[in-house]
Amino acid sequence: MCGIAGVYYKKTVDLKQKKKFEMMVQSMQHSRGPDAFNTLDIKDNLSFFHNRLSIIDVEHAQQPMEDKHAILAFNGEIYNYESLKYPDESYRYKSDTEVLLKGFAKEGSAFLHKTHSMFGFSFYSKSDNSITLCRDRLGIKQLYYIDNDNVFAFASTLKPLIIFSEKKLNKDALWGYYLNRAFKAPETIFQDIRELPSGTLLHFDTHAKKIDRIEKWWERDTLSNTLSNENDIIEKLDTLLHQSVRDRLVADVPVGAFLSGGVDSGIVTAVASQYMPNIEVFTVAMEDKRYDESRYAQAITKQYGLRYNEVVLTGKEFLDEMHTWVGMQDDIVANPSSLMLHKVALLARDNGYKVMLAGEGADEIFAGYASYKRFILSKQAYRYLQFLKPFASPLSNLFRSDSRKKFFVQNLLSNPSFYGTANIFEPYMIEKMIGTHIDKIKMPDLKYALDRDIKDRVPNDLLTSNADRAAMGASIEARVPFLAHEIVNFGAKINTDLFVRNGEMKYLLKKLAEKYIPYDNIYRKKIGFEMPLADWLKNEFCETLDELIETSVQREVIDLDIIKSLFKAHLENKIDASAKLFAFMSLELSYRHLREIE
Repeated sequence: MCGIAGVYYKKTVDLKQKKKFEMMVQSMQHSRGPDAFNTLDIKDNLSFFHNRLSIIDVEHAQQPMEDKHAILAFNGEIYNYESLKYPDESYRYKSDTEVLLKGFAKEGSAFLHKTHSMFGFSFYSKSDNSITLCRDRLGIKQLYYIDNDNVFAFASTLKPLIIFSEKKLNKDALWGYYLNRAFKAPETIFQDIRELPSGTLLHFDTHAKKIDRIEKWWERDTLSNTLSNENDIIEKLDTLLHQSVRDRLVADVPVGAFLSGGVDSGIVTAVASQYMPNIEVFTVAMEDKRYDESRYAQAITKQYGLRYNEVVLTGKEFLDEMHTWVGMQDDIVANPSSLMLHKVALLARDNGYKVMLAGEGADEIFAGYASYKRFILSKQAYRYLQFLKPFASPLSNLFRSDSRKKFFVQNLLSNPSFYGTANIFEPYMIEKMIGTHIDKIKMPDLKYALDRDIKDRVPNDLLTSNADRAAMGASIEARVPFLAHEIVNFGAKINTDLFVRNGEMKYLLKKLAEKYIPYDNIYRKKIGFEMPLADWLKNEFCETLDELIETSVQREVIDLDIIKSLFKAHLENKIDASAKLFAFMSLELSYRHLREIE
């Protein structure tokens, strides 16, 4: 895992600006690649940059890497690179970078389909002087770019590109942020900086000095109910997961595991221990015992005889680290739990680790969240309550003081849709606050809800805030076995009725988990990386939030009276508006931080 960047000048090269961009890439992406920083001037007006975190062939394989056909700057891993080498080619290094360099030069995106991988890379073709940017199937690695009259530039993070930006808040994309706490690629917090969507390839023609195509190179398999035999599904899932974990243990440095004590990270750790019996685990313990899962993590480590490490997080630490968290987030995602992952990633780094396994993605593939249960129950209830559809508005207004309850009734009585697991502001609230109407999305059943989260929440929220920002902010490469494309496609074919059985969420994965982890770890109330945010907003964050509302940078864009009324009701314990208030606060702090970068 690394950081990449590059700049192509369309007119006169601004040497001073170029040097400053290079320095920003080196410093702002340093945690992504602290082991080396290299620059390659391909032409007078074109340069690639690379921050390296050495994981495979650590002594060699420096980047940007060049051969007679092309030049590559690569962030990520090709886990099965050894099997993808051409028998008639000679290779200088024992690295996946060179395998990608030769493979993409020879086959283009067809080569990517052969890979078990995660990546964001830039590729310069010497034959036609073109630049290609490419992002992996599920969006595990991010890639940002800006294309204006003077430059075409790109980077693994948004910050270095600010030097080329007008730094205008992306008003037209705020609806997506407030709907799901993250900007939706290709949109970002700034109007003129874009994010390459997952599974997408961008081609820049240096002769025409413009982007000539942006296209999807990978799509998830079409949803179907092909697989219906429970035992066969669990057995196949077990096989796929073993293969995925084995792939993600490929490294020339030690590999550890993040362990919350839940089903997802528990299975990953248990399977990994079969191939690496001495794997070391790291977890977060919460000072507030209501949110502490460390005893469950300890139970798994005891079962497999693993070395256990923990870091304790308190409310005061979160307050003290808030500005660090905002700076780390880059293109903001209002996910407070990412700070917890960052803290445990720092612990892993301090213990000599560069690579960690994580359980991200399982809930979205196998229906682990309460939001899915609410959607299922709403769909079932609608069959009997649809006669009340003409009265949806007056009935929902009975709960107008609580937007969450009001929208639940509104949605329930009008053929329920699903707006994402991390639905922060309800669609009608967004229309009132920003003026943007959000069309109702047709959502026939649970599989469509899961598919929405896999294509939106996973790349734009979960992987950006946790697997990338939180981990890479500590110079840790997080690998996510559940998001192997084979498992994601397998989930698309499972019969909808098998995801939840007798009210048990994530039924299939829990049945598999019975083979690996203690029963009490599986069948208990889901906590996840949660924290007492509602309390903190009334105490530690109260003064900060009040000041941000009064001096808001969004005052000309959103109706601040709505934020003020939410804050007042939250302080008076009438509603829990913590997710909404935290989203507002995060955007305020992030935009103020980013616009100060010169």
